[in-house]
Amino acid sequence: MIAGYFSRGGIPYVRARLYLPRLDIVGRVHFLVDTGATDTLLHPREGSNLGIPSAELSNPVERRGIGGTRTYYGESAVILLLDDDSWRRFDIELYISPPQAGSGALPSLLGRDILNTVRMDYDFPAGRLEFAVSV
Repeated sequence: MIAGYFSRGGIPYVRARLYLPRLDIVGRVHFLVDTGATDTLLHPREGSNLGIPSAELSNPVERRGIGGTRTYYGESAVILLLDDDSWRRFDIELYISPPQAGSGALPSLLGRDILNTVRMDYDFPAGRLEFAVSV
């Protein structure tokens, strides 16, 4: 099982390793689990922590969410989630938000591009958030 966790405020998160091959960047990210997000999104706080050079981002796309429409940059990425004692690999197009007004505090989102490939057990009263991958 891939284990997630609930923050003190009860928000569901999962820890991941992220690899951006073109930029040769590797790091850890805590993604908010968001069944309403079509795609997985990396927001500026994590982008800054990872040292992502905004000037090197290409492939701009518009993404619309509750906060309005924002420009993101598509980047081939590998997301690794720890499944008991092995890593599960997800090759996705990650959408990266460069620093923009009002986006600094936004959490990065684990979207349905990954969530639709797993079974999620969301049991807040028991403090359990788990994901199972079909083999």
